[in-house]
Amino acid sequence: MDDSKNWHELIDSLFNWYHGGRIGKDSRPFFDNELYDAPHEAQAYAIKRFLRATHSYARSFNYLIDFLPDEYLPEIAEAAIVAIEVEPSNDRIVEAIARISDQQPTALHPYLGRLFEVMTHQDKHFGYDVQGSWRGASNIDGLKAIISDKQLPNEIRAKACECLLETRNPEVMLIAIKEIEAAYVVDTWLGLDDMLKQLGFEWNGEHLRQLYSDMVYHLIFQKEYRLTSVPEYPRPFTRPEHPTYHLDTSHAKQLAFGGVTEETCWICQGALHHVITITPELTGLVHSRQQVELVTCLSCLYMAASGLFYRHDESGKAIAMPHGEPIAIEELNSPGFMPTKVALVQTPSRWQWQDNKHHSDNANLSRLGGNPYWLQYNAEYLDCPECGKRMDFLMQLMDGLPEANGTQQAWGDTGIGYFFWCDKCAISGFVSVTT
Repeated sequence: MDDSKNWHELIDSLFNWYHGGRIGKDSRPFFDNELYDAPHEAQAYAIKRFLRATHSYARSFNYLIDFLPDEYLPEIAEAAIVAIEVEPSNDRIVEAIARISDQQPTALHPYLGRLFEVMTHQDKHFGYDVQGSWRGASNIDGLKAIISDKQLPNEIRAKACECLLETRNPEVMLIAIKEIEAAYVVDTWLGLDDMLKQLGFEWNGEHLRQLYSDMVYHLIFQKEYRLTSVPEYPRPFTRPEHPTYHLDTSHAKQLAFGGVTEETCWICQGALHHVITITPELTGLVHSRQQVELVTCLSCLYMAASGLFYRHDESGKAIAMPHGEPIAIEELNSPGFMPTKVALVQTPSRWQWQDNKHHSDNANLSRLGGNPYWLQYNAEYLDCPECGKRMDFLMQLMDGLPEANGTQQAWGDTGIGYFFWCDKCAISGFVSVTT
């Protein structure tokens, strides 16, 4: 079915089914199979048509945004702004804007004034999901005027500060920081330090420091490797995998992944589990070593309350650092990740920002560099056990990969492991977070 008119008629018919509450499981194969093979114009039409649908399954159409070519996102952005002005409490519309703010925030920049106007009429938590729309924005005069107007309600001025912080432009962020520090704005969604950590920055009273690298690479594992330990079961419908699982690997670095090292864990005395070894040019954060061997102990993930730490010798080899008292829980007895090669692909600009509040949950979240995807809303940066300085974010790894014995590695229900680095002390840290 290639004719766009026929697609529009079918999509309109399905929309009417939604409105009547008659949508059922029999329709799901169509949504999750045929529509992903539809022309892009028809997919864009479906997304716009279902922005204001009330049925819970309408959220599936937002996933289509991730499969559209870049040139379609501005029209989706415009439609979403029009829709949210009518229904500001509709979660589907908020999610659509959040996805676009991750992938192409410039598509939303022409409408920031209108979006902020919507935010001012909602409770103070509303803007949290859509403030990423201000990332990279240069048209901030309106926000500066709002902050300067002491006659405006403090809640509105606080939202303006939060939007300025979301630009991630240090000069612009300082405007908001000074207002918050001077207590001219006191009704922000989080405290200043927590807000900045969530954005990947640290403020010491004089300088603003970015806690992550602007260089971003996705780890692309062979599909057969990823699914080695995933049980097979019949599915009534299948979505295509997210584009971030299938980035072009033709010019990618192939690095060794998994296995064990000669060093041992200070808690269980078992071999440390090798994850990946990186070199300085990949991060811009490592200067004190020619390479860094990233390791952890998958058997003792939950036995170190403040994270697992490793000192790196002159060659970059990781050696376990005792830190605190281990928590008395049962060891997991993991043999480590099944060894393989992983492709390190420089991430296209569209996928460099993946954020929990922006609904990147179906994507490949195994990344080196970039702003971390926090599985929980609180940012879990580690502090260096030696100098006490907040460590820089290096890499994150999704769970579900195969272990050497063929079982599926898991950090709770759904989990991500985070690696951090202190270049001054040549110490790496690891913590896993689960839902």
